[in-house]
Amino acid sequence: MTDNKKTTCPNCKQKFDKSFNYCPYCGQKNSDVNIKLRHFLSEFFSANFNFDSKIFKTLKLLILRPGELSTAFLHGKRVSYITPVRLYLFVSFIYFFIISILPQENIITVDNPGSTVIGVKIDTPNDTLKLAPAEKKFLYNIEMLKTQEGTSEFWQIFRKNLSLGMFFFIPLTAWFLYILFRKKHPHYIPHLIFTIHFQTLVFLIFAVTAILRLFINSNWLIFAEASALTVLLFYWLKAFYKEKTWKILWKMSVFLTAWSGILIFFVIIIVFISIFLYN
Repeated sequence: MTDNKKTTCPNCKQKFDKSFNYCPYCGQKNSDVNIKLRHFLSEFFSANFNFDSKIFKTLKLLILRPGELSTAFLHGKRVSYITPVRLYLFVSFIYFFIISILPQENIITVDNPGSTVIGVKIDTPNDTLKLAPAEKKFLYNIEMLKTQEGTSEFWQIFRKNLSLGMFFFIPLTAWFLYILFRKKHPHYIPHLIFTIHFQTLVFLIFAVTAILRLFINSNWLIFAEASALTVLLFYWLKAFYKEKTWKILWKMSVFLTAWSGILIFFVIIIVFISIFLYN
């Protein structure tokens, strides 16, 4: 094996003996400055997600024991597991990375003037019409979605806005749970922890189904995905809030009705923002 140790620190430019494993002046590791991909990924996950054996232990509990990870965290068992926010960031990073490299079906298409886009009829821009600059920009971007490059760039912007928008959507979801289950947990934070953990599980399922869509009919997967999430939500709510089955069922019905409406509105807003920011 080639010895890649240096006698001059690339960071602080101080000289030292080659036998030093670390620079005695600034503390930087004495190794090859040409970083390999494996080393880069290892440092990235270690620094940002505390990527060690705890991640596997945490994911195992998240997947196999509904609601128990949230309960353990609230009971003070925190050293053995990844914190909720770190876990969410790690899994969401994996999910958005997967969907960014996989071929995506176009949900929004503009085939010709007058076509319908997310329920809004868009007519051909007319130079004689007196439109505000923002309206002209929006209609121009709609036209650009006709091109393959425009569609591809739009989805990149949409995924970025969606990932950022989740930081607003998750607290709102937790607020709905707080309203429904505040007798079990009178403070907001337990509901937020629960929501973060369940949303993390949702991203895991979405990541798996995104890969499976390459091999299995997507319509069947949508049904299976929705069914699995509904069943999992029931078991998570029952395990975490520990209420009777009939109470969980009616509260879950109320929650899903309100949540679905907010989600649709949220996605439409993200779509409009993404179109506007396209160019």
